[in-house]
Amino acid sequence: MDNQNEHPLITVVMSSSNPLGKKYPKDEKYSPGVLYSGVFQVYTIPTMIGLYQLIKQLTKYQVLILGIPKNGLISGNIVSSKNNIIANAITRTKEYICWNPSSLSFLLVDFDFGDIPNFILNTAKEVLDFLISLDPELVKCGILICSSSSQKFNPQKKSWHVYIKCSNVNDMTVKVYSETLQSICWNKGLGTIKFSKVGSMLVRQVFDMAVFSPERIVVESCFSDDENVVFHEIEPLIQEGIARII
Repeated sequence: MDNQNEHPLITVVMSSSNPLGKKYPKDEKYSPGVLYSGVFQVYTIPTMIGLYQLIKQLTKYQVLILGIPKNGLISGNIVSSKNNIIANAITRTKEYICWNPSSLSFLLVDFDFGDIPNFILNTAKEVLDFLISLDPELVKCGILICSSSSQKFNPQKKSWHVYIKCSNVNDMTVKVYSETLQSICWNKGLGTIKFSKVGSMLVRQVFDMAVFSPERIVVESCFSDDENVVFHEIEPLIQEGIARII
């Protein structure tokens, strides 16, 4: 039986050198989320508003990781897989990062509507209603819906990050849950096939399947070197609730 008194864990990573946030206007010479070396800190998140407050405080040098270190440490050094010169550092790989095995985790559903013509969710409430149409259990679950950085830069570009408090989270249950959401989208006519430049087949729907992984970097912060750039504050939707058992 799931213990609803447990709280989710999430990891904040801070780069010791280069920024990790998204830069606007976009610069072809800059790539966000490229970590060489830095430090990590695991946080316990009792409430969804607490998660939003943590995200709001992230600097351009900080990103989130949904998983936690396998070694049980709550802080330490973290490096890229190609940079192993720092003693006792973990790398941002599945060898070192896993879903929280003893309690709760957050899953991220990353909505970006570019792949599906004529389908868009303009508000966080529309996003929540759509998610509940995919999974009615979410009506009673802890959920945070906030705008992505691209929408803060350009409010006309609708894209959303949805954090769902979940229990029974491991690689297999996450794979089944995410593929179930994907299948329901396809049944609703909200899927498409695209082809890459080399001819491989790309399955697309209204959310990104690549983020359902514990070691994946989630970039929430944004910045600009242009002092005239304005980032717009877009009201989040915060729903406190129980954990979704997946």
